[in-house]
Amino acid sequence: MVLGVTLLISSSLILFSGTSRRQTALTVEAAKISQFILRAKALAVSTYDQANPPCGYGVRIDYDAGRYSMFSYAPPSCKGIVNIDTDFADQVPGASSFVVDRGLVFEENADSIAEVFFLAPTPKTFISFAVGGDLETNPGKIYLKTSAESANIIISVKYAGQVTI
Repeated sequence: MVLGVTLLISSSLILFSGTSRRQTALTVEAAKISQFILRAKALAVSTYDQANPPCGYGVRIDYDAGRYSMFSYAPPSCKGIVNIDTDFADQVPGASSFVVDRGLVFEENADSIAEVFFLAPTPKTFISFAVGGDLETNPGKIYLKTSAESANIIISVKYAGQVTI
């Protein structure tokens, strides 16, 4: 009897421990991605005093690789930007790309963000979606889940650059 109760308690603690560890990893990764997006927005705002500032800064989500990275965007003209030409997008020094924590994956949906771009110095927010298309001002989402699909979290980016989890 004692052995049975001990096994029951031990197995529930082990199960709870693994579940809470995955949930904590999910929440921490969502916070890191949100801060990364807000950092790109802050860089776009801080271009007022630069001699030759880029048109803006953004964050790109690579769903297949489970990676997110920050870029600066400096095409020949900042007028009428409708998409991000990778020939003019450079990685931001000191803001390398990151891979989501092991056991977590991005989930691709119709409103999943491929790129969020902040036009400097406004910073007007533009979003391109994973399903393709040009930059839009519609809100988008980043879906992050555990690889076992036991838990998920959604990061939303609104038109004004508001980021919520």
